[in-house]
Amino acid sequence: MTQLEMVEKLREMADISFEEAKRTLERNNWDLLDSVIELEKSGKTVKATSSYTTNSACGGKETGLMPCERSGDSGFAKTCRWLLSLLKKGITNKFEIRRNGETILVIPVLLLIVLLFCAPYAVLILLAVGLLFRFRYTFKGEDLGRQEVNEVFDKAAGYAESIRSYVSERKEESQKENAKAYGDKDSDY
Repeated sequence: MTQLEMVEKLREMADISFEEAKRTLERNNWDLLDSVIELEKSGKTVKATSSYTTNSACGGKETGLMPCERSGDSGFAKTCRWLLSLLKKGITNKFEIRRNGETILVIPVLLLIVLLFCAPYAVLILLAVGLLFRFRYTFKGEDLGRQEVNEVFDKAAGYAESIRSYVSERKEESQKENAKAYGDKDSDY
């Protein structure tokens, strides 16, 4: 570890100035442990840290789903912060139901998740039947409103339209066959 790194480390641990950290290290022949002990004895409080890590994934920023860990926070506090960020995302992102270009219903994603937990089969069946009746679904919001997410619903709507067309064609063919069959019988009498 270079002298500069040692000074910065001592500054972080004791929340002191660069100059004071350098003087303390020089007095202790650049021994970091002895410098920390001297600062504790002199009444300078050293910040309490719960752990040290070599993981620098966050780089001082909060990531998408998991907030960066703050030293000294308990596991409970981290879990609460994470749950609150998920709740915020569940409320700010919306699930939109449209038909023929007209918005029918807009609900928070959180409500959709609650409904899926309470009655998963009913919700999934209603969504599938809705596709057959030309309802379209999209997510709106900064987290879920991306094109990749909504492409899934577009593909599902395309499949539903294919099924609808197939059933409609078969129905027409069946009606023509029935009309022809009944029409032939009527002409024999």
